[in-house]
Amino acid sequence: MTEPEWCRANRANWDERVRVHIGPGGYDLSDLRAGHGKLNTIEEAELPPVDGKRVAHLQCHFGADSLTLAQRGAEVVGLDFSAPAIEVARELADELGLVNRALCSCGPL
Repeated sequence: MTEPEWCRANRANWDERVRVHIGPGGYDLSDLRAGHGKLNTIEEAELPPVDGKRVAHLQCHFGADSLTLAQRGAEVVGLDFSAPAIEVARELADELGLVNRALCSCGPL
């Protein structure tokens, strides 16, 4: 099956955003790298404790939120359709020692 042009364009957009989001002026990953990642304010307010839970995180991009949940004790599977994003997510999981708690995988839209 041929992928529609709109899907290819969307994927290319997100593939390119990875470099921007992890580059200078992108996302601040210092809290994540320090072992206490933070979610957005509304997510922090609404999400119950995840320790011991199994979480599927769809559209995880480069995995910052997935890895934050893993830091809090969840077993997380992060899914995204951007291969470069998943590559960065896996590198971050390795850097943070979370490969046993977070599996990031690339799949079709």
